[in-house]
Amino acid sequence: MPALEYRISEADKCRVIIISNENDKKEIWDSTLKILKPIKHQGTFHNTSSSAPTLQLDRILIQGNPLMLSTSCFDIQPKKTLVPPQSEITIDVCYLPKDLCSFHGTLEFTSNAWNPPKQIPYNLEFHRSIFDTNPRTIIDIGLIEADKTFRNKLLCVENKGDVELRGFFSGPYCLHSLVKLADLESAFSSSLLLAATKDGFIIDSKKKRQFFVKIEFNSQGTSSLPNIINLFSFRLVTECDPVIDMHGMLVNRELNFLVIGHTRSLPELSLPDESDYKQWSSLKLLPSAWLYSITTGHQVSEKYTPAIVITTIGHICCSQQTKEKLPITLEE
Repeated sequence: MPALEYRISEADKCRVIIISNENDKKEIWDSTLKILKPIKHQGTFHNTSSSAPTLQLDRILIQGNPLMLSTSCFDIQPKKTLVPPQSEITIDVCYLPKDLCSFHGTLEFTSNAWNPPKQIPYNLEFHRSIFDTNPRTIIDIGLIEADKTFRNKLLCVENKGDVELRGFFSGPYCLHSLVKLADLESAFSSSLLLAATKDGFIIDSKKKRQFFVKIEFNSQGTSSLPNIINLFSFRLVTECDPVIDMHGMLVNRELNFLVIGHTRSLPELSLPDESDYKQWSSLKLLPSAWLYSITTGHQVSEKYTPAIVITTIGHICCSQQTKEKLPITLEE
């Protein structure tokens, strides 16, 4: 009766890749091919019998999920073989990552040495900083008071990752004529973080940090201005929280913020009845190809930004007018 035993080193039971500095980023990125480098994993099957059992990779399973992971993400050699009597064979598993998400699963092998198929653990973890913000991109300061200085704690940055988060703010950009000066201020050190110093900040793993929005307004009147004003924008850039951008390049994660205010008090908000609510899962996603075409042609479509925003919101909320196709050309 064929008999196969599986062995794996402690290091290969769960591969951990730590991204905490620029050198770590270079280690995982192939700058010539412009792709994430393959991640190699090795296991050994030992035949303790006098016969030659078969060995073949059957499928790759996501842990805790009945769905199979695409085999195109893996290069496994050999995929099918015979294991000679009283010998061992090494299986080389090469994972071809498309992103920096951790992967926990199993490789399922079939053989005439066992039934049912043998499931071999395959675990890969990326340890890096992962930031989240509240609010996400729009900061509303409320009612604008001309000729006064606004200062309020309105931005919270959280590090949900496994290593410390390092980042910095840049800006301010596109200042409205109402704004004399605009900056961010650390809640810990009271240091200014935008154009004045461009100081960076550090947030430990699983910790949060809050920031003040500080605006000095001119004495200009607001009665003739629209109700909602784009006051200024700024950018948050992280270091060692890399992502793959729309061009397929490994870059530092960036997030743009827009700070808005109101020239008149907002009316009371009337919430819909509970029966009118819909599940978040009912929202539609924007096609990546459409987003790419809009962003690459932003110089042409910039003056149509309000129409594009409204169209985008309508599509996400399942508008029938964009059901078949989202508009791309200026004529559409």
